[in-house]
Amino acid sequence: MEESIPMENEENNLHVGLCNHQPVHHNPLVLRKGVRHLVSGITLGTSGTSNLKRHLSICSDERRVVHIDEKVAREKFSRVIIRHNLPFLCVEYEELRDYLSYLNPDYKCYTRNTAAADVIKTWEKEKQKLKVELEKIPSRVCLTTDCWSALSGDGYLVLTAHYVDSKWVLNSKILSFCDILPPHTGDALASRIHECLKEWGIERKVFTLTVDNATANDSMQEILKDRLNLDKNLVCEGDYFHVRCCAHILNLIVQDGLDVISDALAKIRDTVKYIKASTSRRIALADCVDIAGEVVLSLCSE
Repeated sequence: MEESIPMENEENNLHVGLCNHQPVHHNPLVLRKGVRHLVSGITLGTSGTSNLKRHLSICSDERRVVHIDEKVAREKFSRVIIRHNLPFLCVEYEELRDYLSYLNPDYKCYTRNTAAADVIKTWEKEKQKLKVELEKIPSRVCLTTDCWSALSGDGYLVLTAHYVDSKWVLNSKILSFCDILPPHTGDALASRIHECLKEWGIERKVFTLTVDNATANDSMQEILKDRLNLDKNLVCEGDYFHVRCCAHILNLIVQDGLDVISDALAKIRDTVKYIKASTSRRIALADCVDIAGEVVLSLCSE
């Protein structure tokens, strides 16, 4: 067995940049003209590391197992679930587990319940960050809210905050998306929104509230304005607090205009349904459009 001889001369010490690699054993197999040759065929001079650097550029990489932080990995995957609207069950997909285990053997599989808990933790973390940001902004916050009923009949309310941050960037953040029990009266809606504002600590920073023309919203904004005005929190005592939704008003105008041509629209819809019901009819229509020199467009029922 060959014995390695330590290099006692300081001039022969290796460059510190090479110390992260395997140590070089200086075997005295061949000694000529003050130059030592290694078993691997690398020539090592009495000073300098150029030969070793050239060898490192062509030698095979040393495979190292990278140990991941399980907590960080799970948080990042929870963001993937949130961003792409994935089901919690995705963490139990066999092929996904096999893929992650291939990337890192230290990967530990977990269940959908754990994934759901991770998503809640991520949401709470982001909520706290947003709360701190809202406390620091020098400007006021404009609110928009809307209510609707799902196919199941359950009522839901959403509250969104719009504000300009310290970098003069307009942001829109959903503060609350919750179910609301009937009856959906103005007092019930005002109470729910007021609770949300106090939870986020922005009841003193509200500027406007934009809602549609629903009857309940008219009474809701009046009740909410009175509650916020108790501590003089609104600008000009709330004269600019209520803003009506422009898109909703335009939609009402358009719907009234469409009522005038409702009979023509019904005939157009029936014609489109008739053509889309048969492939031969669609081909015949495309031929007619081509003969007329027009551009073929897809048929839309609405």
